[in-house]
Amino acid sequence: MKLTFPIAALSATSIVMAAGNYTPDELAPIMSSCSVDKTIALSFNDGAWVYMYDIGKALEAAHGKGTFFVNGNNYECIYKDNGKRVRWLWDHGHQLSSLTWDHKSLPGQTIEAATAEISKVQEAFSRLLGSTSRFLRPPFGNIDENTQYVAHTQNVSLVTWDYDAGDSVPNANVQKIIAGFQTQFNKKPHSILASLLETSETTAHQVVPAVIKMAQAAGYRLVSVAGEETNIHV
Repeated sequence: MKLTFPIAALSATSIVMAAGNYTPDELAPIMSSCSVDKTIALSFNDGAWVYMYDIGKALEAAHGKGTFFVNGNNYECIYKDNGKRVRWLWDHGHQLSSLTWDHKSLPGQTIEAATAEISKVQEAFSRLLGSTSRFLRPPFGNIDENTQYVAHTQNVSLVTWDYDAGDSVPNANVQKIIAGFQTQFNKKPHSILASLLETSETTAHQVVPAVIKMAQAAGYRLVSVAGEETNIHV
């Protein structure tokens, strides 16, 4: 999946831009939507966690791929059982990318601290998979120029979304979430880059199957953020 970089269109993303301290070529691009028509990229946040398997298998059964933005140490350290889950997704051709080590908002952090949040996940990917990520989702979608600069130094592009499923809200109503996706498909958008919560049981077992059926009925292909290639982190 090719992506466009419409920074001004990040309606679902909180962006706090600092004063211009960097040249444009020192700032990582911000990607918020897909450019390939009739595609939907389901991207999952906050893992790795136990529902990775079920989500990945559901997408595979539909001949689709997913994108998983994982933390190094959120629900569990990536070097424990999460490492096995990450490896399973990789082996099955899904996209793995970073959501930083501790899921801390990057704006306001020092350059050194923000760099560590990104580089520690890169090191984990390298050790577990023999590869690193070229995509980073900033926690909460929060971005400032320091975030863009650090991302650039780490050779990653920033990825947000153009549709938030709303499943990260406490006590989120599953039927409302599913209805929200149906409303999106009814609008017949060019494409959808959706943000979902990987660590939610109801997302994994109710929302994802429902959205897959909607996508198929509407003629949208289920692709990763990076595209349809296997074993790619970009």
